[in-house]
Amino acid sequence: MKQTLEQFAERFKVVSSLANQEDIEIREHYGGGTISAETAGMIAVNEPHPAAQAMSAFLEELPESVLYSLAVLMYAGREGDDVLEAVEYYCRRLQPSEAAVQAIVEKRPRVEYMEKGIRGLEGARLPELLSHVEAHLQGVANAEG
Repeated sequence: MKQTLEQFAERFKVVSSLANQEDIEIREHYGGGTISAETAGMIAVNEPHPAAQAMSAFLEELPESVLYSLAVLMYAGREGDDVLEAVEYYCRRLQPSEAAVQAIVEKRPRVEYMEKGIRGLEGARLPELLSHVEAHLQGVANAEG
């Protein structure tokens, strides 16, 4: 059964929320109010982050068009850009796909940004976004091949 972009986005929200909660708990554990948040963050970097690793693995396994669609939604939502007009810019900016995964993982309010992007797209047009991303990626592949 083929999943829709909306279904992938819902799954992403779950793994992202777990990673965010994990990050908060690690920082609170090391911070505890006795050291600065910056110092706690630096110490926490060496901690294992299984939820963040699961989120990265989830993103790495997505079809490329879905990964870039999520990235476009996130960045367009953050910047207030027109989502469909932003496809080419963000798909080029986030090459190769590992850069897209890293960019998504680094943003803490990634789900909020993505939801803003979806609202800006008016939700019902998610299939149109996916088609735009697929067409862009195909055009890049044709130009390289």
